Amino acid sequence: KAFPEFIGDMEFKEGILPSLKNFVAQNNTRAICIVTNQAGIERGFVEEYGFNRKIEYIVESIRDYIRNKDLDIVFRYCKFSNDMKNRKPGFGMLLDCLRMIERDSTIPKNEMLMIGDMETDQRTAENFGIDYANVDVFIHAWIPT
Repeated sequence: KAFPEFIGDMEFKEGILPSLKNFVAQNNTRAICIVTNQAGIERGFVEEYGFNRKIEYIVESIRDYIRNKDLDIVFRYCKFSNDMKNRKPGFGMLLDCLRMIERDSTIPKNEMLMIGDMETDQRTAENFGIDYANVDVFIHAWIPT
């Protein structure tokens, strides 16, 4: 659903969790940053408290599946339709994620990959200067065999 009402309404795309786990393991991935436009909060379609519970569910589900205690998982969302700095295809949310995970070292852009399913995701990656993979291509490439 575009705006899942309950956590039970949410589904991970088939194959994404095993593909992420495989990718993380094979590439010594240090962090996963999840960014999303959520103007539905501003418009009243989605209640922010409930959305934050869903974010916690997503992050914990990924963490439980991947089981890598050193992996940072950071989630940012933009709830305002007129916030062009942060709203995709702007890359302010990616910058916020990086600030949270970079601590003692920096992550070069050539070590970053944005996975998405929309044209705005691809444009965000291009605007930020990082590689992009469509989620279906990513799953196909990284699903364990």
